[in-house]
Amino acid sequence: MERKRKVGGGLSLLIAGLAIAAFLTASRLRVSEGFPVGTIVAQLGAYDEVRDATRVWKSIKKRFRSELAPFEPLVTRVECISECRQYDDREYFRLRVGPFLNIGKARAFCEELAAKLQSCIPLRER
Repeated sequence: MERKRKVGGGLSLLIAGLAIAAFLTASRLRVSEGFPVGTIVAQLGAYDEVRDATRVWKSIKKRFRSELAPFEPLVTRVECISECRQYDDREYFRLRVGPFLNIGKARAFCEELAAKLQSCIPLRER
């Protein structure tokens, strides 16, 4: 069940099942379960805290304003359980942008950012 309600300043909050989705001001990112399965995205980093992802996004957005203009940023909360032994069963936050039309476009985008020393991994949401 989805529903929208107004919060301070006319900002809409979307509440959908287990999704943690908060649509915040332009200076912040939304935290979500992720893009829909099958969506092609580019991962720009993974961080211990949402505030770190937000800080990095602000920096990346300034450096790559034109490259990032067509894309939506998203922070995905990931709970790392037994299969992520190296992470010691903790949570972290992925910073991703997308969607891309195809994996080739995502690769080209990441190559462009990598040429300017920005990490970027093209992938399909699972």
